[in-house]
Amino acid sequence: MGAQADEEKIYSYEIANEIFEKALSTYSYTKVLPAGELISEIPIENALTTKSNLKIPCITESDIFAYIPSGTDSKKALKYKPFFHDEELKAPISKGDVIGGINVYLDGEFLGTSRIIASESVAESEFLRFMNEA
Repeated sequence: MGAQADEEKIYSYEIANEIFEKALSTYSYTKVLPAGELISEIPIENALTTKSNLKIPCITESDIFAYIPSGTDSKKALKYKPFFHDEELKAPISKGDVIGGINVYLDGEFLGTSRIIASESVAESEFLRFMNEA
């Protein structure tokens, strides 16, 4: 393909190898957000419970990994931007239902995303549903 070469070396491979070595010594593949991380608690309408203001814990569904500069203090440098499909949920909710998502950024550059899921199930109170519909 036109790359310079002599009897011992193909220089395009040498250059590519140098680039890879530089990248691997400068960046590290890091878990920037673990699965199961508590993101928020969202209020639930019509929940069958004895609690007056039930909120369901919402957690990340999967790990997010990214290449970030080695030595980066991820707690200070990373920005997490969650988004939810609804501000308030209505029962019933099943464990694992998708509630929204979360995006991770480093210096304004998008690194990855994970879905936010319900960490537990919540049954519906038919009485509360009937009262809210009336």
